[in-house]
Amino acid sequence: MITFRCTKKVRDLLRVTDRDLDDESDSELYEWFVETTTIERSRCSLFTHKLSLYSFWALAVRKPDLLAFDELFQHHALAMLKGDGYTDVEIARLLPRSGHRFAKTNSRPVTGSMNGHVKNSRWYFEHDGGIRVADARAINQQLNRTPMGALAPGSHMDFPIDVLTRMIRPSGAG
Repeated sequence: MITFRCTKKVRDLLRVTDRDLDDESDSELYEWFVETTTIERSRCSLFTHKLSLYSFWALAVRKPDLLAFDELFQHHALAMLKGDGYTDVEIARLLPRSGHRFAKTNSRPVTGSMNGHVKNSRWYFEHDGGIRVADARAINQQLNRTPMGALAPGSHMDFPIDVLTRMIRPSGAG
């Protein structure tokens, strides 16, 4: 089961109360952090995988999208992962089909990395002509190909896409 670790802003948008939260997790491999921000007067959601910091945006999210939150996540996650060359078997290792739960964020390194993604993404979208014309997939790929210090504290930085690949792809494959 996927655990969505949501910021207070996201929990408020989804109308998730403290009683609705479940801090249990089947595995950190299935934990995704969720932040929302406004870019060019549009609500946008950033999803970041806890262990790898692999991230992607859902842009111009509307109320009906929030009511189908799991479908919103699955749609964008599948498109991004397939676009990055992951197989259905590899994706299944990361995205179990057994529902989801909501919890509070529990990692400052992850939320700090997400804050950096938000800041950088605002510049990328503006530089590329705005969220209506920018290539969101290319921006997502750029985020995942940017070295992150939180992936290797006190050591060399690593790339989210490489960390995710090592987690879900069997040794020696692809």
